Amino acid sequence: MKESYVIAGQDGLSHPVDGATVIDMPDLGNWASENEVVIVTDYPFRGGPMTLLSAVQSLAKQNAAALCIKTSKNFVVPPKVLDLCNQENFALIKLPLSSIFSNIIYDITSTLLRKKADHFKQLQLCTEELIEALQRPGKIDEKLAGIERILEHKIIFVHKGHGLYFSESTRLFLDQFGDRGVQLIRSRIYKEMEKLLRKKKIAEDSLAEDLQSSHPDSHGFIIPYQDQRMRMILLPVYRLEEEAYSIAVIQDIPLNWSKISALERVGRILTLEYQNMTEIRRLQKKYEDKFIINCLTGKYGSGSDISFSARTHDLYLPTDKTYWIIVVDYFETSEYLQYSSFSSEELSNGHDNIQERWLYTTYAGKLTIILFDEAAELPPQVILASLKAQLSTALNTDRFRMCVSDPGNLSDIPELYQQALTIAEISRICDIQRSLIQEKDLGTLSILFPLRKCKTAGRYVKRFLDPLVQYDKNQRSQLCQTLYTYLMNNSSVKETAEALFTHYNTITYRLERIERILGFSIRSGEAQFNLRLAFELKRLFGKSSEDYQA
Repeated sequence: MKESYVIAGQDGLSHPVDGATVIDMPDLGNWASENEVVIVTDYPFRGGPMTLLSAVQSLAKQNAAALCIKTSKNFVVPPKVLDLCNQENFALIKLPLSSIFSNIIYDITSTLLRKKADHFKQLQLCTEELIEALQRPGKIDEKLAGIERILEHKIIFVHKGHGLYFSESTRLFLDQFGDRGVQLIRSRIYKEMEKLLRKKKIAEDSLAEDLQSSHPDSHGFIIPYQDQRMRMILLPVYRLEEEAYSIAVIQDIPLNWSKISALERVGRILTLEYQNMTEIRRLQKKYEDKFIINCLTGKYGSGSDISFSARTHDLYLPTDKTYWIIVVDYFETSEYLQYSSFSSEELSNGHDNIQERWLYTTYAGKLTIILFDEAAELPPQVILASLKAQLSTALNTDRFRMCVSDPGNLSDIPELYQQALTIAEISRICDIQRSLIQEKDLGTLSILFPLRKCKTAGRYVKRFLDPLVQYDKNQRSQLCQTLYTYLMNNSSVKETAEALFTHYNTITYRLERIERILGFSIRSGEAQFNLRLAFELKRLFGKSSEDYQA
């Protein structure tokens, strides 16, 4: 075909070719196959030029690769045919009169066989390299990093409903999208996996059948986020033990389909490897949980004993670091979930990977975290923000509080744990809905907490507040709320009126009535101290604060 040339449909030359055939009938579309080069003479079309137009239309509809035609000197291709070929991007190639069809068929077939042989060889070599990478010891992110070095593409391993797993380099790439962007990517991948499952593009517990094709049985899609667009290829979904897995390839550079086909081949092996690692990790976590609970409850002695025991569990708790204990609690008990239902990989594989700075366990129905850092202050806000983001993703809600202890040494962990538990209990009783709470944020509540079951404290509250509480219930008034707001605003009638959106004179009248009901003046420092103390104790008794809080 050296002297051949394209007379129309130049853009169609990029069409994939699977074979070639010679046809001497005018109805070419009935005999040609998809991706096939059709070779003809002008003989079938000498009865009328429009028969060639009909033939080209049928070939384009059949998605044939191209039409090669050997014409006589007097045969002229109609302009409508040329226009149709350009419109449909269908290559129309004119052959010289000296061309021999058998030679053309031989050249095309030989070239295709050679390319397929090269493709299969590259596919086989890449598959062997990927299997070798999977057999190397390491965590899932390390195995993914090894695969990426071979593929030269960034990939994400997906366990539907449980999370995304990626290498360190891919995590750094995803940093540009932020936490919300990563959540969007995860949701979109899950959605595309559902599409593949619904359309039944794969058989359960099997790989795609046509592994030797140029393009694997993949599913492409684009994720727009702000001013960025990410193109991804989702490989077939693997179903194992009612769980769905897949591999997403980030198309940030042109794809090497031979390598993608090799990845599709080993996808099931990667899935099985992930399952094995998850099961091993589950067993390890069981022993880790027992060790962490023993740390929290003071079963070990010195910090050196704790650090040594940690090393026997392949954990890292150095003696020269500063530690905090964080107890995680929901704002509403109706939102309570079983913390033990998610894995450490789900928590540690977040946007900012801080897994080597903290350990966690579920104890007494609450998620408890041991966190350490270099500085002897509150953990850097960036670490807590990252931790909260990972918890929000794992718990599928952001309506929880992280109750943080004071900093301490490794040997102080039992004491720090009790402090964090106390902060969590006070926050729950008083319905403090803040994402981060320390003891210093509780004021006198932390000092008064041990008195919450004291009968003397109960009588104290009843003596100072019960007359107002009973009056409000009988008269449906808001004297308790007014008094509490007055005390919290430094005894300023003006600020109290502004806080309650009430007229100044109305507040003055209410305060006079409060004094008549209580039987003493509320202006003195001693009286205000007693009243504020009574209000704080009442909060700790677990009664609703709506009776007296603005």
